[in-house]
Amino acid sequence: MKAERELRVDVQEETSKVRALFVRTTELTRNLDIFLACAVAGVLGNRFFLVATGYPQVGNGTLHISHAIWGGLMLAVAVIAAVAFIAPGIRPFVAFLGGAGFGWFVDELGKFITRDVNYFFRPTLALIYSVFVVMYLVFRAIEHRRYRPEEALLNALEAVKAAAVGRLDEPSRLHALALLDQLCTDDGLVPHVRSLLQTVPTVATPPPGRLNRFWLRVLGAYERWTVHRGFGFTITCFFLALAVFDVGQVVLILTSGGRIHTVAQWATLVSSIVSLVFVVIGALILPRARLVAFKWFEAAVLVSIFITQVFLFAERQLAAVIDLAVAIVVWIALRSAIRLEVLARGIHDSYRERRLRTLGVDDPSLADWDTLPATLRASNRDQAAHFVEKLTVIHCGVVRSEGGASAFTFTPAEVETLAKVEHERWMAERRRQGWTPGPTRDPKTRTTPYLVDWDQLSEPVRDLDRDAVREIPMQLARAGYAVVRL
Repeated sequence: MKAERELRVDVQEETSKVRALFVRTTELTRNLDIFLACAVAGVLGNRFFLVATGYPQVGNGTLHISHAIWGGLMLAVAVIAAVAFIAPGIRPFVAFLGGAGFGWFVDELGKFITRDVNYFFRPTLALIYSVFVVMYLVFRAIEHRRYRPEEALLNALEAVKAAAVGRLDEPSRLHALALLDQLCTDDGLVPHVRSLLQTVPTVATPPPGRLNRFWLRVLGAYERWTVHRGFGFTITCFFLALAVFDVGQVVLILTSGGRIHTVAQWATLVSSIVSLVFVVIGALILPRARLVAFKWFEAAVLVSIFITQVFLFAERQLAAVIDLAVAIVVWIALRSAIRLEVLARGIHDSYRERRLRTLGVDDPSLADWDTLPATLRASNRDQAAHFVEKLTVIHCGVVRSEGGASAFTFTPAEVETLAKVEHERWMAERRRQGWTPGPTRDPKTRTTPYLVDWDQLSEPVRDLDRDAVREIPMQLARAGYAVVRL
């Protein structure tokens, strides 16, 4: 028994050493995405440059300096920077330079795998694309594992280090504190680190950039479009057209040689048909369950990106970049629409829970989300899309938060200001839908006594707006965002 206990202790010690070696940073999503984006840009930029300039060579009749050498040099500089300088400031630079270097290096894959050192080996682009797909899936697998207590503690120490050099912003501080609270017991170093994080100064969070503001306007336009009668039909036609186009071009390419020859070609044909089937399922579900339908559409797009595009790159080479770019843009738009739908559904569920005690169960605004009238679902989307605009009134903003930090609370004065803004938004949205003032609330005739200025509302009705704005940090945290002061 003693020998067994000693063996167990030894195994635990060795396991702890291995676990301590692989401690993830909470910034891994951003850093890995920078690495992958720079690698893809390195390959495409280099290929387009060579095509545009007629494949110039650096060297003489005897020597040829391959761009893989420059890629290796960039990788070496990135590794040296990573081991020589203290994080966290160096990581984005390492991700940027390392990704670009890897892209330049892997672009020479055709030379590495052919006997005649053939850069123009036709399957090369498909192989490179497959490498990037595998990298993306591995990166997401690393990201989606739950953080361990030791990772929460060490990332909190990283935040303290960032504060020491004046690089800690409020979202990072909130995230570090949230992870400590969620994963760590209040012993050892944890209370000391928490105390430091609660008192360290933070730098101002920059306001949303032009791209973010543009995307918010796009989301607002999308939200207004969702109430139109032709929304479902248009969305269905768009995704069906994309899926049919993919199947059509795959069939055309495969049958141009007379028949389908290989297992890979069959797999590509089947994957494009699977995408089409997913779109059809989503189209059938869309009228009654939009969130589920969007997830089917997303599955169709991901099948196209991860499988169908591999074959298209093998056949069409750089011309397939256009198809891939369209698929990625559609995927990003879908993810934004799904997040908006999740936020809107959360808003409705919270409202429904608060109001079930005061309104009759036959009130249409208290129905389940999937049976809620389209105009009321649109109203919740409008409220969700208005979060960022509302927060700017009190000089706050919204940022990504991998840990879902929800510890932010508004001051009483901020709650009052936001509640007034929310009431103004609600009145504008109700007027757009044809509601008018009336003595009683009647969804059938679209009359309500609350379509008046804030000063004319009773305190219980004002509390509805106050409760709604108090829940904004929680609603955003569920969708992976955090509220910060700018």
